[in-house]
Amino acid sequence: MSRKHQKALRRSKAIRKKHNIQRMKSKVKVAATVATTAAVLAVPEIKAQSIDEIIVTARKKPEIVLDIPMNISSISEQEMKSRNIIDKESLYRTIAGAASPRGQLILRGLSGSNSSTPGTTNVWTDGVPFNFSNVYDVERVEVLRGPQGTLYGSNAIGGTVHVITNKPNLNEMEISTSVMFQNEKHRPGTEVRAFGVVNIPIVEGALGLRVTAHSGSKTGKILNLNDGHRGETEDEFIRAQLMWEPNDETRINLSYVRDEWFSDAYDNVDLSTPPYYYEALLTPNADATYGYDVELAFPSCPSGASRPECKLSHIGGLIQDGYNPDFSTWYLLNHFDENSTSLVALTIDRDDIFDGVDLSYAGSYRDGNTAGRQNHWSRYDAQDMFRTWIDDTNGWTRFTHELRLQSSGEGPLEWTVGAFHDDSRGDENPNVQWQYHASDNRSRAIADYLWGYWWGYEDPTQLGIDMYGNGNVHYNGNQTRWDDTETAYFGEVSYTMDLEDGKTLELTGGIRFYDIENDYYYVDSGLWNNDTTDIQDGEDGNRIKLSANYRPAENFAIFGIYSEGYRPGGNNGS
Repeated sequence: MSRKHQKALRRSKAIRKKHNIQRMKSKVKVAATVATTAAVLAVPEIKAQSIDEIIVTARKKPEIVLDIPMNISSISEQEMKSRNIIDKESLYRTIAGAASPRGQLILRGLSGSNSSTPGTTNVWTDGVPFNFSNVYDVERVEVLRGPQGTLYGSNAIGGTVHVITNKPNLNEMEISTSVMFQNEKHRPGTEVRAFGVVNIPIVEGALGLRVTAHSGSKTGKILNLNDGHRGETEDEFIRAQLMWEPNDETRINLSYVRDEWFSDAYDNVDLSTPPYYYEALLTPNADATYGYDVELAFPSCPSGASRPECKLSHIGGLIQDGYNPDFSTWYLLNHFDENSTSLVALTIDRDDIFDGVDLSYAGSYRDGNTAGRQNHWSRYDAQDMFRTWIDDTNGWTRFTHELRLQSSGEGPLEWTVGAFHDDSRGDENPNVQWQYHASDNRSRAIADYLWGYWWGYEDPTQLGIDMYGNGNVHYNGNQTRWDDTETAYFGEVSYTMDLEDGKTLELTGGIRFYDIENDYYYVDSGLWNNDTTDIQDGEDGNRIKLSANYRPAENFAIFGIYSEGYRPGGNNGS
């Protein structure tokens, strides 16, 4: 146990001792009164009550959970193991009062409204802003409800999740493995996940290495009735930590994380009941641009039939034996999404760098890449008459730094001051998006008729040749600049008053001054539009927190709190 954790326990025990002394005095008075009237009664044995000493770092220092005026859930490693929780999606579903659509945690009903809006709950891992993927070999996960803008910065309007991983054991060798097999109703095949941990004390008591790895895959649950595709989801994760403790006051931890994810499985079924669908009627014509004359027809779907059922009844598709219409969809082609992130983080903790002052630094560098295919444009843009899709590729880097000074004494006054800087940059990328259409002459003829004649645009094949030198593309997204920065300075001070009968009252005030800058330049070109998005703006301000925590008993607290949060994009105070 670190010195900071020991201090937190000592402080809690000191509070409990005051309550116990007062309780002992009360019991002695009662016992003495009874003894005068019935000398045969003995004074009862007096024992101090004990409570679970749950340590959390919600205020960026180890504290007993009852000492913190905040609604906190702390999920331990043992609890996650007993519930078979292996990833954040499973974890979020266990949190009372929370929602987790598509793996994004929403606390107190505060959501980002749409996918392009920043989230309202941010995630930190071991002191750096980093969204975790799995919770294997994690010491605990803390969920802080309510705005956390003063200590945790932007996008913490609803709350903050803080993940604390198991650190290297400097004294003992550890090796552990685990394999999980899972079968799920309506999902063919068996989901397989493998986990492993290796801990090596390189220099006993001073230097240690801990490596955690995970790999898993599962077959998709939803069937594409057009071609029988279910897809698969695969993820791989590795975390390596090198911990150095040159002395009792210093801890330096260097970590590396690699997280990869791929999926071409479907998340949504299609239960819509369209009254009709588009059908292209082609007549061969050697004089036509692409060898066909085109007309459109609009056949009716059977009453009450879902889109997959309508498509199967008129166009045909691959029907597998025993397929469930409640777990089916219909697309001309299949999608995929993949992303990878590499993170290097450094944390330094130095106790008593000055008399009564601790120093903490947490810095990180990461780079990420994403790629994918958006298949739904065959429906939106082509009405399922020919294939058209968008390929996405992008990359980014991010640097974060946080430096804090905190009081380390055990007196009534405690304080924290710090500075934070975050710089996210997207790659200069002319290939962020390309929209393609099928290259066969039947598809080109339909596209020319639908988009050029029917909708009043142009022949996409000729446009692609003229603009891009490629007749199979008709739209491009070009990212020239993307740079988001945040700089902040923050502080928090608490004072604990000892009241009569062992009661205590803690008053806390905090403030964060922040400055956010956004620089973004993006060019759309092609069939649909030719627009330029040029954003150079930002915002600055401050957010405050005020709280009071009254402890009338050792295992009971009454608190009130006023806190604020913020996120980029206008007036988001909460």
